[in-house]
Amino acid sequence: MTEQTALKQVAEMARIADSYVSAWGDEAKVEDETILRLLASLGYDTTNDESLLKSAEKKHKKEVLDPVLVVKDGDAVEVELHLGVSARESDFSWRLETEQGEVLEGYLQSQIVRDERAEGGPLVFALPSNLPWGYHKLYLERKRRKAPYEMTLIRTPRACYKQSAIDEGKKLWGPSIQLYTLRTQHNWGIGDFGDLKQLVADIAARGGDFVGLNPIHSLFPANPEGASPYSPSSRRWLNILYIDVSSVAEFALSADAQQIVGGSEFQARLQKARESHWVNYTEVAELKMSVLPLLFDEFKTRHLDKQSERAKLFLDFIEAGGESYCIKPRSMRFTLSFMQKTATCGAGQYSRRSTAVSKTQQLRSSLQITKTKFSFTCTCSGLLMFKSTKHKHWQKRRVWQ
Repeated sequence: MTEQTALKQVAEMARIADSYVSAWGDEAKVEDETILRLLASLGYDTTNDESLLKSAEKKHKKEVLDPVLVVKDGDAVEVELHLGVSARESDFSWRLETEQGEVLEGYLQSQIVRDERAEGGPLVFALPSNLPWGYHKLYLERKRRKAPYEMTLIRTPRACYKQSAIDEGKKLWGPSIQLYTLRTQHNWGIGDFGDLKQLVADIAARGGDFVGLNPIHSLFPANPEGASPYSPSSRRWLNILYIDVSSVAEFALSADAQQIVGGSEFQARLQKARESHWVNYTEVAELKMSVLPLLFDEFKTRHLDKQSERAKLFLDFIEAGGESYCIKPRSMRFTLSFMQKTATCGAGQYSRRSTAVSKTQQLRSSLQITKTKFSFTCTCSGLLMFKSTKHKHWQKRRVWQ
């Protein structure tokens, strides 16, 4: 490099520092060669100064719409457009699709709040300030342009929830635990929601205020050893290995489940899993998944087939989950979630209709018309797993691949 200014300028654009304070408190300089190598690895053309500046200009050129905008409650919803001064405001219109399903539309020209393009700044327009919390999608249409510009607009609370006692200056106490580490003679080799219920009661009896938990999101049932709670497959569902199988209402009613769990071989495996120093995730998953499908078979026979009040509540629960599930017809599977409950099912022929209600109505109809079409498994945490009559044995690979 003949000039250091170009290198420093681009390094700053790429957020690469040319110095840092070492662990011993001394200021250390980053060699130019190191910065060049870093820039090259990031995709900049480091052949010479001119190439470097051109590649930086291209890489850092702003899109018309930023990909994401986060707006807190109480703040004006102002969207910046990076347009040339020659762009006509009358050529643009916008459409906002909220996470709740509402659609808002308008014209850019009537909602401009400021125009800073002459000074190299953005053109700014405002959206309604009463948007609900959620992840919304903004589309900006431009005349003579085929595809709209897109942005994810996220509306958030101003701050996380804080208990009133803390606001009043009081101190609260409670333990922080990793749920899977809890050991009891009740669980199946891993701490579960039954253990958590007992722990909460014990802490409350001692005057505690809370129990801190590790993340309990869904992991990978088809790969139980992928067990890090900090790398979930989804943050919308729960980890099915935390289900307290023995506390599911159908457990005591299912003769098949009682026969399997009461067998000497199963009891030996169960005791070995409980005594293991480390959680044997593969064994725990096999033990639980050998019983859970039988429990929903029981639920289906006693409730879904007879369209009982409990079955109605269950189907209402599915319907209330709304668009929180996704359909994958080829694998005959769709997944649903709602609040802190989780459901997974797969089977049947479902059309790709647009609303969650229509999909649930199809589920209701299928359950009422063809009783032999499905078999199910239900759990106390809301887990629902289906298998078609084509598959006589539960297919683990059908659960959250």
